[in-house]
Amino acid sequence: MNRSALQLLLSGVSALAACTGTDTGNPPVIDFGNSGCHDQRYAAASALESLDKSVPDPLYKGLTCLTWQQVDPRTVRIDLTNYESGCESDRGWTPRAEQRPDGGLDIVLEDNNCIAAACGWCVYDLSFTVQLDEPVTDGEVRVYQRGCEKADASQKAATLALASQPSGAVCDYANRHALNWRGADPGGPKMPCFTAPTPGQQAITCQPGLVCTDVDQTASSSANGGELCLSVCTSNADCDGLTSCESGVCKLRERGLSSSN
Repeated sequence: MNRSALQLLLSGVSALAACTGTDTGNPPVIDFGNSGCHDQRYAAASALESLDKSVPDPLYKGLTCLTWQQVDPRTVRIDLTNYESGCESDRGWTPRAEQRPDGGLDIVLEDNNCIAAACGWCVYDLSFTVQLDEPVTDGEVRVYQRGCEKADASQKAATLALASQPSGAVCDYANRHALNWRGADPGGPKMPCFTAPTPGQQAITCQPGLVCTDVDQTASSSANGGELCLSVCTSNADCDGLTSCESGVCKLRERGLSSSN
C-alpha cells in the first residue's frame, strides 16, 4: 500500500475512537469507539465523514479490514471496519484485551447482557486502543464476540506488523450476506451481485463502470467473496491504495484477513 493511501485510511477512521475508555482487560482497552449499525452507503459511515470529499469511492467500502497505528511503544490502536453481527447486538458489548501465551493478542467483545439480535444483520466499525505492559510485538490479532451461553462468534484474525511497521491495514471482502441484508446499493463497488441466481432469487446487476466478478471462482458460495461488483480499470492508477488492477477490475492486493463464525 502506498504511503498516501495509508495516511488517508488512518485519517478517515480517526473520528471513530470516542473518549469512552474502559479498563476491563489485562492489558486494558483504554479507548473504545463504535460507529453503531450502518447501511454500507459508505464502508465506515461515521468514521469516513472527515475524508476528502473529492475521493470518488471511499476506501474500505465493501471491505472488512483490521488497521493499526502505533501510539507509543506500548500502546496500539486497532480498528475493525464492516464487522458483521446482529442488529443491536452492540448494546451488550464490553471490550476486553487478552494476550495469549503464543504472544498474540485477542480483542474480545464481551456480551454479558445477552443482547439478542432484533432484526437480522448489521455491520459495525470499531476502534480499540490497547495499552500493553511490554512493547508491542508483531503477531496474530483476533477480534470476536464472547459471552452468555453463546460460543465465540464472528471471529476476524490477521497477522499484524504492530511493532515493525508504524501503521498498516489487512483486509478481505466484507460478508456478502450482511451487505445484502443492510439494503446496500447493489451497484456500489464491491457490493454483491448475482449473474445466475438460484430459483426464486432475483438477479442483481452492476451499474455502468462496474462489472460482476467472481473473486473466489466459486460463485456465491463464499460469505466473504463470491460475485461482487468491482470497478473497471486499465491500470493500477484507476484503483485505490488497497486494490490493484487485475484482468480489468480492481481487486484486493492481498486478502490477509480470515473470518470464522
